[in-house]
Amino acid sequence: EILMADAFDRAARAAADLTAMTPERVTPQFAAERYTNEFLRITYPTSTPENNQVRANAIKKTLAFLPAIPICKLKRKHVKAYFDEHEVTEKNRNLCSLFIDYLINAQIVSGQNPIPANTNQVVSESAIKKAAFSRKTLSDAEFEKFFFLLNKSLTPIYCAIALLASGFSLTEIRELRWGDLEFIKGFTDFLILHIRRNYTAVSKHDFSRPSLPDVALFLRKVYKALCKERGKDAVDQELILPSGTQTAVITNEVNNLLVRAGFRGELSTPGRPSEEEPIPLAILRTNYQYRLISQAGLKDDPDTVSFLSGVMFKSSTFSSYESHTSLDAQKRLYTTLKAISVEKQLSKKTSFVQGDDKAVYTAVPRTNHEAVKVTGDISS
Repeated sequence: EILMADAFDRAARAAADLTAMTPERVTPQFAAERYTNEFLRITYPTSTPENNQVRANAIKKTLAFLPAIPICKLKRKHVKAYFDEHEVTEKNRNLCSLFIDYLINAQIVSGQNPIPANTNQVVSESAIKKAAFSRKTLSDAEFEKFFFLLNKSLTPIYCAIALLASGFSLTEIRELRWGDLEFIKGFTDFLILHIRRNYTAVSKHDFSRPSLPDVALFLRKVYKALCKERGKDAVDQELILPSGTQTAVITNEVNNLLVRAGFRGELSTPGRPSEEEPIPLAILRTNYQYRLISQAGLKDDPDTVSFLSGVMFKSSTFSSYESHTSLDAQKRLYTTLKAISVEKQLSKKTSFVQGDDKAVYTAVPRTNHEAVKVTGDISS
């Protein structure tokens, strides 16, 4: 009874301390100890536990340099002075700024963020060129062949792979139902996937965003076939990827598709992924982000690249998310994504050559991606 009474007493004191820790009283050290893991789980859902542990250590170590006063009372110039004194890296400053943004959005902390993020970061030309020639991206020809092969099967796994290629994480895909897909009227290739991600029990962020136009065309075809077979009401309640589908099965299918598309990667056996060295699923998101930067004109817009990839960006206020999720904003994103669609890339390959009394057209039709030459006499 004495032990039980002591335990109840300690629990009551802990509850009282927690209740007393209002948004106006939360200190950097308290926030780091209590909310870091939840922040990392939500912000980096596909990261490994080891990488998130590195981030957690960085947050706790960096915020420990600040005075133990409420975050809302910290001044930016003072925070900068503390960080400069302890030579805190730009990377860790930005990570802590993102963490404080999360606390403010979740109403755990009040006031303004005292840790300014470096929002002027852009991807350098050299980084883009390096990415282009690394085997972490697909060439245009491989990208086209990949989607051509993808369209040959209307299975749930291929639907998941299509979404992976469009910047959606496997975690997001596993939670999607067909009813979460909104095919926009008046467009054949405009699809918005409605995704909301929990931050706390009472706070959510809207990550609804359009897919690649090619993915929209593919999923529309699958959805119509399912509705014809089972009815729209029943299909809308179904998960796009059936529960229990193993990641290894999806990885294997992605490997088969990429190898058939001509992708080699850094494999021990050229052209054939070994069991020891499978091509990781992350290659599809890396390729998507690279194309957003190099082909869609988003080199100087890291927030939009992050949003389209389902990653919480630095200016993570509710208004900044609303600026990306309104219908007008979604239409602008759709227009941006058109620049990297396979159909857009193929249209660039249509050429016209006029010779002596002959016209030669070279095109790559969408049906088989094989070049076709048509030669005919020019009538006067």
